[in-house]
Amino acid sequence: MKPSITPVARELGGRLANQIAPQLTGFEAATASMMSQMLEMISEEWDRAASRLVEENTAIREILQQAAEVFNDDNLKTKACEKDTDLRISHLEQSNHQLRDLLTDIHARAEQTDSAEAHVLEEAIWNELRASVKRRQLSSANF
Repeated sequence: MKPSITPVARELGGRLANQIAPQLTGFEAATASMMSQMLEMISEEWDRAASRLVEENTAIREILQQAAEVFNDDNLKTKACEKDTDLRISHLEQSNHQLRDLLTDIHARAEQTDSAEAHVLEEAIWNELRASVKRRQLSSANF
C-alpha cells in the first residue's frame, strides 16, 4: 500500500477537528484544533511544493539570464542555464535557497547601477518577489 499524503493528512485533520477536539476542553481542545489546521496546511503544501518550487526556480533563472545580460556576467549566465533535474523537495528547496541568494545579490547590484536596463531588472525582481509570496500563500490561512 502506498499512502497518499494529501488525503491522509486531510482525513487526520478532519478527525482531529470533528471527533477529537469536541471531546476536549480548554488548552487540549485548542491544541487539537490547531493541529487539525496544521495538517490541512501540510496537505496543501505537500500537494503543491514541487510545482511551486520548479515554477519559482524557473522564474528566478529567467531573471538571472536578464541580469547576466545587464551586468555582462558569465557566472550568472551559467547559473541561469541550470535545470532542476532532481524533483525531490529537499533538492528543489536547496536550489531555491541558492537561487534566492543570487537574486538578493543581483538586486543589490541593480539598485547600485544607474541604467534603464538595471531599473527594468529591479522591477522584474520585485514582480517575482510579489509572485513568490502569492505562490506560497495557503488557502486556509486566516492570519
